[in-house]
Amino acid sequence: MVDSRVVCFGIIFFFQLVLGGASSKIITCFKCRYGETAGRNILIKLIESVALRQTDRCGDPTGLESTDAMLQYLCPGSCVKEKTLGEGDSGVKRYCFISRTMQEACRKRKLNGILTEICYCNSELCNAAPPLITSAAILSLVIVILAV
Repeated sequence: MVDSRVVCFGIIFFFQLVLGGASSKIITCFKCRYGETAGRNILIKLIESVALRQTDRCGDPTGLESTDAMLQYLCPGSCVKEKTLGEGDSGVKRYCFISRTMQEACRKRKLNGILTEICYCNSELCNAAPPLITSAAILSLVIVILAV
């Protein structure tokens, strides 16, 4: 009997190749969660509880290592780290976004008192890293160093 996850990944991989071209790259992402994700409905929380393994190592800062094979997932898209703060709850999720994002970046949004930061990246196990430094922050640092 073929595992349904293998069939699902095969279908995703096929469409990614057809839609994204043969140069699409499969990367490995961490897939886990820590804490509670505030403001989500009960159905989404139930799906996340099945799809994302709960572990303290998934928190922020992370305790994840490249040897944590049970928490890794082959991904045809981009790795994601999602951190949520609000209503006394906080949570971190790391997973695969099926579509490849063109730009590695972090975005913040606040909705109903809940702050969520979502970071996308496109390299091996990158969703264990701290948030990406923006180009403006790097440019500011260079200017300060050159001014000294």
